Amino acid sequence: MNRLKIYLDTSVTSHLDAKDTPEKMDDTLDFWNTLKNNIYKVVVSDLTIAELSQCPEPKKTILLKFLSEIEFEEVLESSENIELADEYIKHGVLGPKSRDDCRHISHSNHHGVPIYC
Repeated sequence: MNRLKIYLDTSVTSHLDAKDTPEKMDDTLDFWNTLKNNIYKVVVSDLTIAELSQCPEPKKTILLKFLSEIEFEEVLESSENIELADEYIKHGVLGPKSRDDCRHISHSNHHGVPIYC
């Protein structure tokens, strides 16, 4: 059986420890439990991991621990991803301040994966 592939943006993981938005946190924890059951093929980019690694402690440790609980394929950023992200900005998909968001969108498109953020 082919599992649907999904790309996890940093915001998904960060909502696992978002006590200031308990409804989002609860929804994300429910979704995370689904991911633990390997219903989806999860794709995470090195950009997502780098962004999580930049979180202040103890959030960084908490979020990386959550990530270690699921099976995922890590994809690496390429020059094609960066060029595509720059094209998104050039054509006004998002503004220059949202370059990292464009990089995430680029990763998902480059790897043929719907983005979940």
